[in-house]
Amino acid sequence: MSQSFDWNYPGLNWSHFHSLANLLSFRNGGQAEPSSLSDRVLEEDWDPDDDGDGNTPSMDTRLANQISDSEHERLKRRFLDCLAEFAANKKGGTAVACSAMKEAEDNVAIWIARNEGFSDADKPTFDKLGKVLADQSEIVLWEEMVSYHQNRIEHSYIPNLRASFKAHDAAPGKNGTNTLENSAVSDAALSVLRTLLFNGNINGASTLEKHMSLVIAAYNLRRTRNIEEVLYSSSSATSRSKSLWSNIRRLAGHRVSFQNFKDISLTLPSFEQVTIILVSRPFTPANPSQRPLNLNETFGILQLKLDPTTTKAVLGQNWTVPKIKGEFAKRQKQKLNIHAESLIDDLMPEDEDVLEDFGFNNVLFGGDQTYLLGLYQGLYLSGKFSAEDIHEWRVGDILVDKIKEFYYSIPQNSRGQYFPWFLKNSYALERHMTKEEAQQNLIATFYDKARPYLDIEDRNKTARELQPEAKGSSYNLLAGVLFRASPNPIDRNWYSFGFVTCRGQGEESVLVDLYQLLLTESDGSFFYEFHNSRRGVIKPATFTQFWKAYETGTLIQLMDSKGLKELRSRLP
Repeated sequence: MSQSFDWNYPGLNWSHFHSLANLLSFRNGGQAEPSSLSDRVLEEDWDPDDDGDGNTPSMDTRLANQISDSEHERLKRRFLDCLAEFAANKKGGTAVACSAMKEAEDNVAIWIARNEGFSDADKPTFDKLGKVLADQSEIVLWEEMVSYHQNRIEHSYIPNLRASFKAHDAAPGKNGTNTLENSAVSDAALSVLRTLLFNGNINGASTLEKHMSLVIAAYNLRRTRNIEEVLYSSSSATSRSKSLWSNIRRLAGHRVSFQNFKDISLTLPSFEQVTIILVSRPFTPANPSQRPLNLNETFGILQLKLDPTTTKAVLGQNWTVPKIKGEFAKRQKQKLNIHAESLIDDLMPEDEDVLEDFGFNNVLFGGDQTYLLGLYQGLYLSGKFSAEDIHEWRVGDILVDKIKEFYYSIPQNSRGQYFPWFLKNSYALERHMTKEEAQQNLIATFYDKARPYLDIEDRNKTARELQPEAKGSSYNLLAGVLFRASPNPIDRNWYSFGFVTCRGQGEESVLVDLYQLLLTESDGSFFYEFHNSRRGVIKPATFTQFWKAYETGTLIQLMDSKGLKELRSRLP
């Protein structure tokens, strides 16, 4: 929806749409499909360590492929749930988020929508998150996750946890009916978290370091079963101890999300390259003329009778008619909000004509296709243009001009990441190519990006013609690296340049990063900004330096001299 959306168009009814969307928000906790976690995840005191598979259909465990597929699907669902939780870095309904993903063989695109939308300040965090998920850089991932939630940790989780500790410690006799042994164990375990919580700045630690330590301490407690028994599940547990346990679990949830992020990046080959797209928040209609419906009228649209049986069938077993009537009435009175689920409705096209007509076949690599999709979404979600407008521009051969006209009308710091990419890759819309033609073109132009790295006298030679042999092998590697591609396992370069030692596509991606940073200048993209912020801005090696180091077996020394020792050390 946008401010220019015409709700008076025949067949459209804002009141019906708004009421049905609000009704849908009560089903499955507001999700478009069942959560991979249990329903308790959606409650205030959800258990982040619960796999939530109690109702998972049984399967024949003798079928290895079925087990593998099932585990991967569960892992992906847990990841998306945790990613939505991560995006909700503020308390309240405006921060409710949802996520979706589309996988290719060696890359994945992830869309995240949030009720209040995202600001420019959010973009660097999710750009970096996508990068570190692909790199499998655990330390950077953990720091980034906690950093993004620092405000909520400082102003919500910590005050609530301190209040719970004070109430629990002040209780007479605490859990008096518990054994002395259990009580002593729980007090000792809680003392670590209590000390971190109340002792301020320990050993000069930064706020971020303190928050990370607090989350890890809470996570360690959360995984200690006898602590859960003493504080929560035993017959002697009190309302104060249960409140303390709930607040410990909430804080520990950040570490649970981290573990899920780490697991999926190590397990799925598609996470070799990760692109995260923040879905823009369209404008909402101002002062709609139609009134919201009541619950009876909303059920009537669906030709359903509002009774206990139908209510449970439509919304779930936990809902009664009086309860849903009250909650629905409150929801209808709220200021109109965009439901995050409704924003993600334009995933990567699969129709061959669309792929050809709108340039997707000209950018065969997943990350570039995602940027092109984001470019089009920016046009559509601005509310100024319809799909028909974009189609007419394409037919009239003015699509490139119109894209530039729109994005140049936006202040430079608000244009996002897709338009700068487009300015460097506008060739994608210069001509239409079928998928087969695009692949043939890639073969024909494979060395074009690498050729300028050669000495002038070598630029008209093929890789086989380059001498010595080390120069030709290095040229083949460089051409692939410039396309973010690893050598084929049947090629000698797979062995000669270390890819054979990688324990999966994640490590292969890190090795490609290593060669890219060693050989290429920064183009101002996040990839270079991220790595150069850690190693400093260092002039890359020349191609001659590179192939000679390869020939003499001194590539490691060359990498280290260019500030890449830390990145290199992640590999076997």
